[in-house]
Amino acid sequence: MEKRATLLPIIILLNKNAHMKMKCLLIISLIIFGHYSNANDTVNYQMQYSNADRDWKVLEELLKPANKSGKQKLYLDESLGLEYRNKGLEFWYKYPNDPRRYDWFYFTSGFPSDSAGPKYWSNIETGATLSSEKAWYYGQIIPVNHNAIRRWELIYPKLLKEFMVSDISIKKKNTIKSIQLYSYLYHRINPSYQASAKLDLKHVQRIFKSVAEMFYGDGFEIVTGRSRNINFENAGGISDPFRIIDGTLISKYEIYGLTTKEIIYFLKPFLDSSNPHIQNWASEKTKLLSLKNKFFDFQAVSMNGESYSLSEGKGKVILLDFWSTSCGACIKAMPRLKEVYEKYKDDGFEVFSISINPKGDKKDVEKIHNKIGAKWPTFLIGGESWKDKESLGYKIWNTYNFQSVPQLFLLDKEGKLVAYNGTLHSDLEQIVKKLLK
Repeated sequence: MEKRATLLPIIILLNKNAHMKMKCLLIISLIIFGHYSNANDTVNYQMQYSNADRDWKVLEELLKPANKSGKQKLYLDESLGLEYRNKGLEFWYKYPNDPRRYDWFYFTSGFPSDSAGPKYWSNIETGATLSSEKAWYYGQIIPVNHNAIRRWELIYPKLLKEFMVSDISIKKKNTIKSIQLYSYLYHRINPSYQASAKLDLKHVQRIFKSVAEMFYGDGFEIVTGRSRNINFENAGGISDPFRIIDGTLISKYEIYGLTTKEIIYFLKPFLDSSNPHIQNWASEKTKLLSLKNKFFDFQAVSMNGESYSLSEGKGKVILLDFWSTSCGACIKAMPRLKEVYEKYKDDGFEVFSISINPKGDKKDVEKIHNKIGAKWPTFLIGGESWKDKESLGYKIWNTYNFQSVPQLFLLDKEGKLVAYNGTLHSDLEQIVKKLLK
């Protein structure tokens, strides 16, 4: 009706004036084609919107959690994660005005943070098998697709830049910063990944500094032994950056192919931080690494009632294994430690098995000790509770700012630290054999 009403006065004019005929025909053409163009634009927009909805549903389906565990879950996580990333990248460029692009980037970057996104294994079946056995943790190489890694490493900064200036929530932006730190370090713990994307310590410093200053900024507090930032507007979504970097770079720096000197260099700028929390952390980690140059003393009474002191053990190569009953990885590693212990104990190799559990867990500690069947001394250094600040366990934990267990210290015959975590999981026997010569 609207179009007919618009054309009616023009049709009347056509009958009255021949001169006006040409003008009116031109006007009619503009009106008709104008309506057609607008209608065509609307149809195209609706079709694009419909296509975007359809493509987005495909992506949502790929995000649904698989009801699997172990190796099967790792296999599905990687295969679906790769498909999600590739299809999502198509969505990103195909629909440049669709805000859901940023949700895709958020998830493919590695949320939840323990996934760190696709690993780009050359063979997903092999990668899942080796990863389920924590091969990377023991220094084994998991082959990866180097070309795919380089493509993603090249495009990622551009996507990140657009994501950070978008209207997406501050919390998600903060989460991405944490994920960026974790993902960067997590992937490069696999030597094969580093062949495509070398570890850049200065880059890690920049990311870590940004996240740490935000996490330990205004509103930071310690709550029941756990750190958190209550300034949710600025720090919401940030994971504890110290737990991330301690569990990767600091404790496993040898797996990354780094030296103690390089890690001390990494820590140096943070010793001068104006933020006391960052400064204390850097100081404690530097103190730990300084054990490479001085005697580490440890005095305690074993669960059998015998007194031990490392000063009395000079002349022996000693492994200190800090663990807890709730740490599955700690207990799983003990049979291998026992093999090395049994082979070299008569040559001067000793193991101190040190549980950080509170005293009330003595029976659980004894049960595990008996199951392993090792003859090494076992110590229970926790106090009346996990929060007992007077206990030896609490003092050691806080002196060196441990973030988790296991913590392995290998001391040479002079009682100096020669290896800390890292390659001890894969190269313990070779290192012990060399030190005993």
